Amino acid sequence: MTTVPAPVDMKQANRAVTASVVGTTLEWYDFGIYGVVAALVLNSQFFPTLDPAVGAIAAFSTFTVGFIARPLGALIFGGIGDRWGRKNTLIVTLLMTGIVTVLIGFLPNYAAIGVAAPIILVSLRVLQGIGLGGEWGGSVLLSTEHAPPARRSLYGGIMAMGIPLGTLLSYGVFLIITLFVPQEPFIAWGWRIPFLGAAIILVLGLWIRLRVEETPQFKEAKAKKDIAKAAAIPIGEVFRRYPTKIVIGTLFIVGSSAVAYVYLTFLLSWGSNAIGYSTPVLLAGICVGSVIWAATAPIWARIGDRPGGMRHLFLTWGIIRSVSVIPFFFLLASGNLILFFIAMALMGAVISSTQVPAGAAIASLFPVHVRYTGASFSYQLGAILGGGITPLVASALVVTSLGITGVVGYIVLVSLISAAAGLYLTRTGVHTPRGENEPAITGAQQSAGMNLEA
Repeated sequence: MTTVPAPVDMKQANRAVTASVVGTTLEWYDFGIYGVVAALVLNSQFFPTLDPAVGAIAAFSTFTVGFIARPLGALIFGGIGDRWGRKNTLIVTLLMTGIVTVLIGFLPNYAAIGVAAPIILVSLRVLQGIGLGGEWGGSVLLSTEHAPPARRSLYGGIMAMGIPLGTLLSYGVFLIITLFVPQEPFIAWGWRIPFLGAAIILVLGLWIRLRVEETPQFKEAKAKKDIAKAAAIPIGEVFRRYPTKIVIGTLFIVGSSAVAYVYLTFLLSWGSNAIGYSTPVLLAGICVGSVIWAATAPIWARIGDRPGGMRHLFLTWGIIRSVSVIPFFFLLASGNLILFFIAMALMGAVISSTQVPAGAAIASLFPVHVRYTGASFSYQLGAILGGGITPLVASALVVTSLGITGVVGYIVLVSLISAAAGLYLTRTGVHTPRGENEPAITGAQQSAGMNLEA
């Protein structure tokens, strides 16, 4: 007998995706402002005794530390979310990340408290990474598990808009500050303003999330005792039963993450030091790209809900993303402002094409009782190998004989590996209610929320 699915509560579905967007915006605002200060400020404020080149690497290393902590957050909060629910877990991650960000804004520098300053900075950065590691997967599930079955790619894509919106907000705030605050006051205290401003978004995000109900799929699994029967430590079951899917999900994320974080962080130091762009110009370029990134997100999300849409996005646009890195750096290196802004706008759309459907696509690989853990861990591990390491590797490569050519080659290689993983993801199928695999499906279910039933 065919089971008729319960009607979707559209009020809760829309409230859930709004909560996810606001929460994700805060998380990437927090991470975005740290990326800016890592490129522009941390060297002089927290590592003043080091050679400038070495200090830049040390500053980006603190940025990387936050990425390394993210899989730990995925394990901690993924387990909590799979056992006790998505909503309450997301409230904790939101509070954790927001409070830590505000504390960084109050942190004394090296001149005030010596070596304790970078030690505390790294500690706070680890906590921030743990919070973000638990945030992303929960936000994906809150949106897609509330969404109508044929619109899971759309709802997942709307949730993904929080990344460029958070980026736009963070870089936009810094742009305004750099336009009105001279360089010396900016380095001395102006960089702290965006960190303190995170408190406003934190309050808004908390208010919205408290009004969202738990997802229907989790409540159904809990009622069926699927949650109670799950392993006490979900990551154990994920590694035991779905190791291949963890690898696929991780490799799938690496490419878009690498391109995105070169775009968002490495570009600030390289564009300034090697090409001579001013900080306001670089920040404005990233803001333009973020607007295009967010504006095109619904387009890619709707494509994902069409027959064959996922394969088109993951393969075709994955290859386009890889190849586009070459003309992107060529246009930036020209020093021409018009070409610079054109390159930034086009790359914003390219990054969006594969980043938008990524979350729900990875979530579709895992059953509901380990979905938070599996999706979060895969994504965050891919984020380390892509976004966390790439700015550090790029900073090291650019001072070698390879120069920017080595950086471009590295990014192209990583991006192509990710495109191949995306193709493999759509060919090998998704998790079914029986825990089996089936060929990739077509129609509305071949979306970024492919077969997200319990």
